[in-house]
Amino acid sequence: MRYYTLLEILYPTEEVNYDIQIPQDRLPYVDIKVEGSVSRRHLFRFSQTIADLEQWTRPILVETFRSLNAIDVSTPISHAVRAIPEFGAKTTLEEVAQFRQAISESIPQFQQIMKSLNKVFHSAPNQEIRDYLKETVGHYITSGEKICNSALASLSSGDSKLMCEAAESLRQHLSLAEEVSRKKLYLMSRFGIDPAEL
Repeated sequence: MRYYTLLEILYPTEEVNYDIQIPQDRLPYVDIKVEGSVSRRHLFRFSQTIADLEQWTRPILVETFRSLNAIDVSTPISHAVRAIPEFGAKTTLEEVAQFRQAISESIPQFQQIMKSLNKVFHSAPNQEIRDYLKETVGHYITSGEKICNSALASLSSGDSKLMCEAAESLRQHLSLAEEVSRKKLYLMSRFGIDPAEL
């Protein structure tokens, strides 16, 4: 991604015009902003995105969010959480083994989700969306995988306290999926995309 800044200092009644030549296949990935300020102390400042490119960017934005909706980032953790036994005096070895198996099945799911997410990342037409995919969704997935690996180690230890802590970590991580979803909905509304379009 390349960023260019063109700076002009204008005085009253002056104007500036730019001609920009962009190949049509690159137009969906272009974001042009006009920013300005009045006076050295920035008495008045504005920033406005050029909306004329929407006819090219909107279809790809919609497809990006459609692809993102098809990826359920909470699936691996949900799978593990459903297998958490009621830890206590009556917890059986079989229940712990089933929990361990569920976590083991979850780990490859994280890797599959990350592959799908990378495809969406590389086709996303906007830096703000790519930042969300990397910093929010990507972080959720990688930290979820680490929590699962840590939970496996706790289950292998045979320490019931560590097992309970591992189960609680999984539950807490599952609850964070709501925040990932909220941020996605915020981005969709920011770009004027109705969930019904997806």
